[in-house]
Amino acid sequence: MKILLVSTQDYIHHPVPSRHHYIFEELAKRHEVHVPHFHVSRGKERETRLIVHEATMFPFRGPLLHYTLNAPYQYAVFKRVIKEAGLDVVVAAHIFAGAAVIKAAKKYGVPVVFDLKDWFLDSAAAYYNNRMLKWALM
Repeated sequence: MKILLVSTQDYIHHPVPSRHHYIFEELAKRHEVHVPHFHVSRGKERETRLIVHEATMFPFRGPLLHYTLNAPYQYAVFKRVIKEAGLDVVVAAHIFAGAAVIKAAKKYGVPVVFDLKDWFLDSAAAYYNNRMLKWALM
């Protein structure tokens, strides 16, 4: 099976691996798994069995600015990966980038599995330093 994971975080630089790391690294032993690289985290690069695709044109560290300004580029990357790799399924676990990958998957008739594990407002607020933005999310 050929899978595209759009994870909730910078898959190879985030300092704390999410459950996606454990699940998809295991799946990659038997399947072809692709993942976009978002330059949001500053952690040490982690090794991966997944096929990594650069998906950042503007490497802003702030998540809101990063994902908003990179959305058109990410959409183009997702379309290319879906078309060229002949994917069987997309796993969308990211709100902003998830919208772009859903649109790309729909264009090519690829099914999407939603895994919105982190869509709790208090959890989302933890990613932002701005007090007003945290308050708005909470």
